[in-house]
Amino acid sequence: MSDLFALEVPFAEKDEAKAMGATWDMELRKWCVPLSQVAAFARWLPYEPTPEEVLSQLCVEVPAEHVRAVQLLSQNCEYRDWLLLMLPEKRWGAFWRDDLDAPAATAIFEGRYDEGCRFIGDSPLQALEYMRQNQVCYTTPEPAYADDRIVVPGDPDSFCQAELRIGGLTIPLFLPGVCGVLAQHVSTDMPLEPGYGELSLAIYQALERSVPDWHKPPSIDDQNRAAEISRSLREPLPAGALENRQACQEFIAKHSDDMTLYRKINRCWYDALHPLTNEIQNYARWTFAREQMARGEDWEVVAASLKIKTKATIERYIANAEEHEREHADWAASPWLQQLLETERAGGSVRDLVLKEVDEQSWAEFRRERRARKLLREAQ
Repeated sequence: MSDLFALEVPFAEKDEAKAMGATWDMELRKWCVPLSQVAAFARWLPYEPTPEEVLSQLCVEVPAEHVRAVQLLSQNCEYRDWLLLMLPEKRWGAFWRDDLDAPAATAIFEGRYDEGCRFIGDSPLQALEYMRQNQVCYTTPEPAYADDRIVVPGDPDSFCQAELRIGGLTIPLFLPGVCGVLAQHVSTDMPLEPGYGELSLAIYQALERSVPDWHKPPSIDDQNRAAEISRSLREPLPAGALENRQACQEFIAKHSDDMTLYRKINRCWYDALHPLTNEIQNYARWTFAREQMARGEDWEVVAASLKIKTKATIERYIANAEEHEREHADWAASPWLQQLLETERAGGSVRDLVLKEVDEQSWAEFRRERRARKLLREAQ
């Protein structure tokens, strides 16, 4: 075991780590690699946040006057994730709203508009069109095609029509819709290689081999991965990446390291906050029992409402509530924890609120950590 190094591989990336040579250690319950190969797996090194003293020296936070400089240039815009900037020389910029706390805001403050904006055009319409084509993918994308879809004649979304000419005979064919997409980029006299199985599969395979990736639609898995990256990292996903295989794979590759970092941070926050779900639910039950008994309610009624059977259980609930309050006196001063309690008592979903907080805290730490690591690399 001494010559193995344990990696921190998010579950969603286990196949990738395995393909690169990592092996699963049953005892450690982690993916491991020989110490001599650790450098190639740097992406999955255990997460260690940058110390606070280092963050303070790096000046990670963007000065308020830099943010105001961007806001002063901002015009009305229909896209919530973007700011439309009116720049000097009658130019218009598309500024990503989340870049307000990033170096891009400083670039705008210093007049380096090409570095601060994601796009600059000669008219507001050009900038708005760029925004329309580059947005966060908040929902699961509709696949360009489904390679496991049953071909049903009459459904225009699942098949395309083709003709097979043999001698003087013309045979109409129903093929998966993706064949039509690929065939648009293939010469009409492309030879069909012999294959086994259904004719439609053979034609599709021939098209798949003959068409460059730049003309192919992305796989469903790649579409979903790109959409997850866009949502998690709050990065604009170009519309072309959902229609073009090469563009989709380039987007995934560009953000893969950041996505791994985000997943590790998200896991830390999940492990820290998710236990609150059960703790809140239990505390709400305990305090409910105490309040009802304090009002003089019959214990059988209280027991029935809590779906318990004995008075001793109610007494234990009351003792648990008092012990919890002694050990967690800070709960009363936390607006967020009080909101969770109110949600639980009202029959709402505490879990949803906790997961939302996990995402918000993960995002804030990820942004800070990504910026700090970039500054440290530049200083080396």
